[in-house]
Amino acid sequence: MGWLFGCALREAGDVVCWGDIKDPPEGSFVQLAAGRNNGVCGLRPSGEVSCWGRGGKPPKGHFGQVAGGLTHFCGIREDGSLSCWGESEFDIDRSEGPFVDVAVGRGNLCAIRADQSLSCVGYGIPGEYTPPPGTFVEVDMGNYVACAIRTTGETVCWGRSVPEEVWQARSSGELEGAERMAGTVLNQPMRQMAMPGPAGSGLAAAAGMGIGPVLERKTVENQKLLEVPPERFVSLSVGLAGACGLREDGVLSCWGELTTASACNRPGRVRSVAAGAGAGCAVSAEDGRIGCWGWDEHGQTTPPGMD
Repeated sequence: MGWLFGCALREAGDVVCWGDIKDPPEGSFVQLAAGRNNGVCGLRPSGEVSCWGRGGKPPKGHFGQVAGGLTHFCGIREDGSLSCWGESEFDIDRSEGPFVDVAVGRGNLCAIRADQSLSCVGYGIPGEYTPPPGTFVEVDMGNYVACAIRTTGETVCWGRSVPEEVWQARSSGELEGAERMAGTVLNQPMRQMAMPGPAGSGLAAAAGMGIGPVLERKTVENQKLLEVPPERFVSLSVGLAGACGLREDGVLSCWGELTTASACNRPGRVRSVAAGAGAGCAVSAEDGRIGCWGWDEHGQTTPPGMD
């Protein structure tokens, strides 16, 4: 999800979008990444990247993953190097790679190397996105926070302060099917939601960037870690000031601003989740249908019905 739209992959590989972005390009995709600022980029089976809305012009070449932030996108090439494009610029040292996962935020990014170490670079308060030490298997980030899953299975989150009463709100559980899903259910099976951050592994940064240091290892003595649920997650999606984690058994837990009175409008067990700005959508593991909850001013939590 972006801030004002949502996109998803059908089982056949074609894309459907709703909210402020409609009419995606034709053809098949294997992964989607939603930028917050009304742009989407998708990875085609060939490894090429196509973008629409305000997704910018991606570099040529073959990629293994793409991710979107507020005003820019990044992708991981087949050789593990990073390339980025859009309104924010980065100076990334290719010798820091290869990379296996990347997440893009508000003028910044975090990337996991092949040795499972994590580095972050970009704009922000000094130390704001300094990652904790350790080894990791997945990272995602929103405008204000970043979260990552350690190799031990523990989830950690860090970044700019979010009001405690917002961040510590919780919802969790196995929820009941389509009759509790918000909006009109898509009656064709969906495979994956488009997220602001990564949907799998790997990303990159575009040529000619230059707004700060290269990716570098940093210490974390003064970094405040944010409280997260105790569950062990296999994937994460981070929104504006909240996040959702998916357990191995398909149970979804959300915290921060994504916990609303209508948060029960999600499928029971899910295969994919996307967090946006005060809203989220998830794909049911049982039948591939979409359930959404939260802020819906632009129709971003009301996916269209389809024949």
